[in-house]
Amino acid sequence: MLYNIWRPALPQDPITRESFLRGMYYSTYLKAAPQVLICGHIMPALTVKLDARAFFRVNWEPEYASRYRDLVSAYSDVVLAQLFGHQHEGTLTTLLPRGTQPWNAAASAGPRCNPRQPNLPTALLSSPSVSPKDGNNPAVRVLVFDRFQDEQEQTWAYALGDYAQYRLPLYGFVGRSGFGRTDPVFEFESSFQDTFRPFLRCAKPRQLPWSDSSEEQETNSSPGCSRCIDGSVSLQIADAIRRSPFAYAAYQNHRYAGGRDVASGAISCSSLATTEEEFLRCIDEMP
Repeated sequence: MLYNIWRPALPQDPITRESFLRGMYYSTYLKAAPQVLICGHIMPALTVKLDARAFFRVNWEPEYASRYRDLVSAYSDVVLAQLFGHQHEGTLTTLLPRGTQPWNAAASAGPRCNPRQPNLPTALLSSPSVSPKDGNNPAVRVLVFDRFQDEQEQTWAYALGDYAQYRLPLYGFVGRSGFGRTDPVFEFESSFQDTFRPFLRCAKPRQLPWSDSSEEQETNSSPGCSRCIDGSVSLQIADAIRRSPFAYAAYQNHRYAGGRDVASGAISCSSLATTEEEFLRCIDEMP
């Protein structure tokens, strides 16, 4: 997956990656195996940092990122999930088929999961690292796959329904002032559905508190809301982040496993400085 000046990405298919993926998809169809799970280190998307010196960079050579997108989109009906690391961030990126207009797709996504069909958006997931080097709290995830019956194919299949994220709260640990602990320990942070389900289009708004508890339970349930983490859900979350500061805050907190978000560092320094010089020095000297 990695290229450098000693092994440049010049051949048509370096290290036979594309041939391997195509062969894997063909085998899936021929053997009637339900799906494939793609795991990699660096995902074919952007790395975006937001601090006093905001920047972004591409992770793959554009030619190969484009070919990967076309290949995965063509076989979106058998791609169960795409899982990556490297960035020390828990991000969710939509891989759109070529020619898809992003905001039109985001506005029309949902409320249910995508059907198992080719040429549909898929989701790229990265997870926070167990190393806190880049300010994230050390974190691990436990993936939860749901088994369901495909009505069209009349076969059993799986969907990535949720994941539980556990973190070691090195940043923001409250110690005795919170739960009486003197040292941080690995603990459950949240699940994907706990964090993002309120922002999905299948979620129903909460009713006023004077409603009877049984009525409230009935109102807040979402019987038609399928549980999945796919291209449809990824598009809905992107749209929610654009529209809602609450969705943005939830995404940023989950992104770093509650860690030291660089944006929060910038806000902290804004309360300690009155000039640009002082502000930038504060950022540079931040422990």
